[in-house]
Amino acid sequence: MTELFANLLATPDLSDVHLEEGCVPWMRVAGALRPMDAIPTSLPAIQEFLRAHEQETRLSASALVEVLTENGDVDFACTVGGMRVRGNLYRSNGGRLCLALRRIPEVPGDFSELGLPESLKGMLNRSKGLLLVTGPTGAGKSSTLAACVEHLNCSAARHIITIEDPVEYIFARKQSLIQQRQVGLDASDFSGALRAALREDPDVIMVGELRDQETIETALHAANTGHLVLGTLHTSGARQTIERIGMFFPEQSRQGAMQTLSSVLIAVLSQNLVRDAQQSGRILCYELLINTPPVRQAIKDGKPNQIFSAMELGRREGQVLLNQQLAQRVAARSITREDALYISYDPAGLDKESAYVRT
Repeated sequence: MTELFANLLATPDLSDVHLEEGCVPWMRVAGALRPMDAIPTSLPAIQEFLRAHEQETRLSASALVEVLTENGDVDFACTVGGMRVRGNLYRSNGGRLCLALRRIPEVPGDFSELGLPESLKGMLNRSKGLLLVTGPTGAGKSSTLAACVEHLNCSAARHIITIEDPVEYIFARKQSLIQQRQVGLDASDFSGALRAALREDPDVIMVGELRDQETIETALHAANTGHLVLGTLHTSGARQTIERIGMFFPEQSRQGAMQTLSSVLIAVLSQNLVRDAQQSGRILCYELLINTPPVRQAIKDGKPNQIFSAMELGRREGQVLLNQQLAQRVAARSITREDALYISYDPAGLDKESAYVRT
């Protein structure tokens, strides 16, 4: 069964495989989800796969019922047929066992391959501060963080600590000392691992997900005390990211947190992967918020609505609005207008931006 899964994962342009007990497998290829012409997946087949990778995942196939009853789902990562895979095991539809597998490239992509802004490299040269990568699930946030870590690994002698759940890309040490900690195996939780990292002489800390107030508070402290912190959030845009961070804090401590954020934030890269016009792959479309003085003041004053205006007026300083990227891609016929409208959080503003691009 592991061999079968390896064959599935080797499909060109495939990103995900979905398995459900008693149902045919589904796969996502070039962003499109479709069922496969294959026999339904059996419970023994899923259990066989898990048993074959117990040593890597430390997930006992014989203890599945207890683990899922306690946690609801389980994250893991392993190597299948030479390919790195992130998985999530869960139940649905009255107790059927389900397994979602996401293929992770063997090595992190470089900036040009992923379509990342070149200005990001300069931001990674900072000795301290907070750089956030945001977007929905499946938007390539992990790939971007991996590209950032690998860029540092190839260009500078840094001590880099990653805190992940699970560890996805495995980095070969080059110029940097890289230590990867997996939540649940090497650390109990994100916030505890992040607090511990401050005592481990890091130059760079990469946090797989900023998911609660304590972790965000510690990340702000780390960025404020001489560390470069890279992290992710599940938000749909740069301005929404600032609002979301504020919402993690109670009213009595929100102003102080936002003042700290205004001083330590380097930038927010908010990204989406959009199907190309030929539906043969996906293209990165992003929004880039750089913490310029007007943005810093808006964050400090607790006025996130002013961030959009600061970005609109700051295009020459490197600010990039999502609609700006989408309109450029539509004009170049690399994506369709329908997909651009689907991705945009401001569809009404997309036509205005498209007119601006045409002129």
